[in-house]
Amino acid sequence: MYRADSELPHSWEGRRRGGLPNPELRLITAGSALGMSLLYASGYFLPLLAPTGVYLLPTRSLFQAVVLPSAVVALAGTAGLLMIGALLRASRMPRSSATLLLLLLVPMTMIALKGILDVAGIDWQNRIPRTRELLSTQRAVKLLVGVGVAVGLWWFRGYLAKIGRLVASLGYAYTAFALCRIVFVCNSDPSPGGIFTSPALAAASPEFARPAAAPAATATSGIRSRRVVWVIFDEADFSRIYPATPVPGLDLPNFHKLAGAAVFATQANSPASATLFSLPALLTGSALASPGVSVSASGSLSIDTPNGTRIPFVEANTIFGALAGRGLTASVLGFYHPYCKLFALLRCDNFPWPGTTSVAAAFESNLPGIIAARSGHPDTWSEITERMLRLLPEYLARDDALTFIHLNVPHLPAAYADDRLHLAASPDPLVEYSRNLGVADHILGDIVRDLEGRAARHDLLLIVSSDHWLRNRWYQANQPEVERPVPFMVWKVGDTQGSVISQPVSTVHTETMVLEWLDGKITTESDIAEWWRGQTFDPTFIAPHT
Repeated sequence: MYRADSELPHSWEGRRRGGLPNPELRLITAGSALGMSLLYASGYFLPLLAPTGVYLLPTRSLFQAVVLPSAVVALAGTAGLLMIGALLRASRMPRSSATLLLLLLVPMTMIALKGILDVAGIDWQNRIPRTRELLSTQRAVKLLVGVGVAVGLWWFRGYLAKIGRLVASLGYAYTAFALCRIVFVCNSDPSPGGIFTSPALAAASPEFARPAAAPAATATSGIRSRRVVWVIFDEADFSRIYPATPVPGLDLPNFHKLAGAAVFATQANSPASATLFSLPALLTGSALASPGVSVSASGSLSIDTPNGTRIPFVEANTIFGALAGRGLTASVLGFYHPYCKLFALLRCDNFPWPGTTSVAAAFESNLPGIIAARSGHPDTWSEITERMLRLLPEYLARDDALTFIHLNVPHLPAAYADDRLHLAASPDPLVEYSRNLGVADHILGDIVRDLEGRAARHDLLLIVSSDHWLRNRWYQANQPEVERPVPFMVWKVGDTQGSVISQPVSTVHTETMVLEWLDGKITTESDIAEWWRGQTFDPTFIAPHT
């Protein structure tokens, strides 16, 4: 007497229906589902726990930035996989179940391979070209890897359950590695309570207490205090803003007007070719030598200088420490670097690189770009620009000795500019960059007008420059990167004469100039121009993979 189908062994049932054995019945258990979910989440937490990732985290709270988003993704993924497993068992369709399992294992295997590179500390993201020019090649590489993984899994389809369990186990292995990194970094962090301390508690701690605010000068007090507003337009390129041949449709009146009124350098060189390197050099006033910057295992960044010394990038070694020693205050509206974590500032807002430190970023960490773009989540780059521009008037209205502003424009991409201009995105990166320059010019005009209205209260100095130029990777990736000039203007607000510095200058000396201005050692634009003509020239450090 034959048994009912429900009582048949899985292997015989699979053969009788023309399918494969039901491996998912043994694979999608609570343990393996959790392992797979942790593996997916590892695409988010492993890069953040690499030394550079730890440094760039905008907060000292590792729980808030890494642990919580990863846990949410892991729990949601586990519930989803268990639901899929229940549906597969209920479907009693072995061939379809095995196919679905294969489709699940292909991306998970690719994530597992990527995780191996992350754990090994291999900078795989910079090994594969990310330029628009080679974007199709990158997609082709990913597609070929995916097809290769799929073919390999199909070839060994009789072992899908074993392969799945092995892949799932890597999720636990990566999580164990991450926990070890968390413990190590936590023990290495000098802040009170370590990296699990909330930002509010860290700010309230005596070791990280904010300095008391200096009394603000008012129009009726008769005091004209000295004040500097230092603006960095990320990736602003001198040759694109001031081209030898006019670019049709590109009108930048505010950049050109300011160049006529300010101390204007026509051959200003940034400290380095990448933001990670340039900003620490600018804020410490230290030129760079190979390897440029070094990041310790605990996530502390140091600057490598030409004389062979290594300078820790901490407040005491920056312009903010020098200001604190003078009893002066500073504020920062910044992008990319974790300014608020590093420095005790009276007011600070900084925005990390898009796609980090959020639950949404954790969910999208392993999604293909085309899917993530259609996920309904707002464009993070544009969102950063909008939020920074909303805060900008508040920073311009402050009375701090130094207001440092690092904006994410005109750095590509140009989604914010496209939306603002109601234009479709162009496939030409130079067209997109020109649109971003238009946005930067509008912002510069707003800054100039705002500061002109405050000149009665302060002796105001406006510095406008960039951390690097528009690099080849955006539009001619096959060309080696070479140093190119960046815009550099120093304007005593209200002056109209201006002067031009035609010799090569290194913007790395800006930190020293700011302090000499605040100390009253230089007082006019003529003084500023002569000061710059007397400074040494330090060549730009070309960072790797830029």
